[in-house]
Amino acid sequence: MTLAYRSILLLVLLSALLLPATSFAEYLCKGEVGYSWLRMNKEGEVSDKEMEVFWAAREVKGEDEKGTKSKLEEVLLREKGFARQACKKEHENLSGCIAGKFQAMKAIMKLLDFSSRKAIEDSVKQDCQAQLGICKMVTASEILCENLEVEDEKGKKKEDKEEEKPS
Repeated sequence: MTLAYRSILLLVLLSALLLPATSFAEYLCKGEVGYSWLRMNKEGEVSDKEMEVFWAAREVKGEDEKGTKSKLEEVLLREKGFARQACKKEHENLSGCIAGKFQAMKAIMKLLDFSSRKAIEDSVKQDCQAQLGICKMVTASEILCENLEVEDEKGKKKEDKEEEKPS
């Protein structure tokens, strides 16, 4: 190595060791998704009482608040789509509900006599009928963001450094 190359390398290493580490802001944004639905009775009449269902809570970390919030908005939009699908599958699909429950109990049903199968069939229909309704609305909560302070290499927070500086 040449002397010039060594001195540049030494200068770079010393500056990296002697300069204080910088602290970067990190943001955490949180939001929740849920849906509401109206129960339907056996006669097909829709209830006035709206049922609220929590679907998912999501959070995203990022370097800047605006970008992090934007990423979370995309995630929540996707989750709203999943929640809408789940609501329709759960509350607007009577035949799918019945078929799914019978499929899950297929092995047990073969072992039962006629009266026991009939009792289970009635029970399954009753359960699925109780879940039947109309999906009303899928909502996302307000996005809340907070600034997480990242500590520097010496273990001091940025705020502590600012307090140490004389005015």
